Amino acid sequence: MFPVVLMIQQMERENQLRQLREEHRRLRDISDPFSLPDTHFIHLYRVDKDLVNHLLQELRQYMDIAYRTSRVNYQQRILAALRFYATANYQRGVGQEYLLAVSQRIVSRAVEEVARILVLHFSNDWIQFNNAE
Repeated sequence: MFPVVLMIQQMERENQLRQLREEHRRLRDISDPFSLPDTHFIHLYRVDKDLVNHLLQELRQYMDIAYRTSRVNYQQRILAALRFYATANYQRGVGQEYLLAVSQRIVSRAVEEVARILVLHFSNDWIQFNNAE
């Protein structure tokens, strides 16, 4: 009898987690950070919408567009990485962000993917160090 109860509880937990993931996916799919007022957008991402649109266009060709394991599209991954870069914190503003609705694991992968692309493809053009001594 006891193993049956444990199995039922486990199935209920798995069902709750599945429902939560589906709700996050729905929130992520219907949310549009670009519909925010400019000041709020800049507060969240520390850059304006024009720059983010430019980054989306530049980075898109290098992103893994399919990203089948999480169903998080390239735009959402770039925005998650930018939000992390703006806050430097997974807990505050990213993992709980209603506009992104992604897990810490997804944010971590997005940050790694975007950082790798920036370094490999854009560092020579976008990053310059002052050599004056």
